[in-house]
Order: sequence, then structure tokens, then C-alpha cells
Amino acid sequence: MQTRPESSDGVALGVEAAWESTPMSTTGSGLYAVNLNVALLPDGVYSVRTVLDCAGSGRPAGEFYTSPATVPKRVVVDREIPFLLKAQTTSGSDVYGLGDLIILTFSEPVVCKGGSHH
Repeated sequence: MQTRPESSDGVALGVEAAWESTPMSTTGSGLYAVNLNVALLPDGVYSVRTVLDCAGSGRPAGEFYTSPATVPKRVVVDREIPFLLKAQTTSGSDVYGLGDLIILTFSEPVVCKGGSHH
């Protein structure tokens, strides 16, 4: 498996950004697995793909697969928990009144699943 950092808009960083390889091992049933330790990766957006490497597989010299790499998938590594910076009301008061909306500001964007968010 290979990883490389991307910019937040999904474009690979640098024209010649190098792919970092992590070896995969067989599970014995024709499947392969990898234990990717994301603790070693800085928070950010990454491209992840698998690449076929037939070295030593007995394939004739010069014979290659036409698509040795999968299409990269976009993965986000984010281990930092967002924290509340500020809570305020739509009236601007420190007292929450009837009809006030409460506006919460967090340290990073928060996406709520299963409900509306603003």
C-alpha cells in the first residue's frame, strides 16, 4: 500500500510527490492486509492506493500488468478533537432569552451527521 500527502483541495502536493510504501501481508486465503499506523502520519489529507509488485513471483522478465496501481482514494487523518472557543446568542447578550439561537464556535469545522448544521 502507498500513501502520499495532498493539499486540502485534493491535489497531490508537488509535481513529483513521492509515494511512501507500507508492505502488505497475505492472510492465507488470497487476501492481503496492511496495518497502517496513522499515529506516524501528521494530521492532513492523503492519497492511498495499492500497488502490485510481482518481484520474485516467477513472472517472465519484461511482462507487466497494465494497471499495477489502484485509483487513489482520499483519506483524512484527524486525531485532534475540536474544542469550543465561544458560545453566544443571536441577541449578543450573555443571557440566553426566549427565542435566542445559541451560536457555538469551535476550533475547527464540525460536520454533524443525521441533522442540520450551520
